Amino acid sequence: MRIFLCKTLILALLLLLPGCFFPVNYEGKITLLSDKIGFSVKGPYGFNGTITKEGIGDEDWDLSGEFIFPNSLFSYLGVRYTIEESYPEFITIELYIKKSLLGEIIAPADKNVKVETKIKASDDANFKVIFRTF
Repeated sequence: MRIFLCKTLILALLLLLPGCFFPVNYEGKITLLSDKIGFSVKGPYGFNGTITKEGIGDEDWDLSGEFIFPNSLFSYLGVRYTIEESYPEFITIELYIKKSLLGEIIAPADKNVKVETKIKASDDANFKVIFRTF
């Protein structure tokens, strides 16, 4: 009986806890903006942002947005992007987040964090946004 209980407990932990220790990736939802040149981006942890250009022919795309983390122990670690050298370019933007399950219990208060970066690419670039959570 004791061995069965231990095996059951180990199995339950293996099924329930992987998201706590291993990175989890989320793909952002990208939609075309009707009033500007660019896209709107939605993601986990209340992320709401845009990828826009000032005008046609500008070199830079501007990524700007904001996370609303559920507690102050969450951290935004930074952004990284890769550009596939093709035309049009295919750009993958990765936003890195350190989550804290402990913070949801101890200090549940919203924490707003702004995100901004510039990306040099053509007007026809395609984007994919990945949120990497550790």
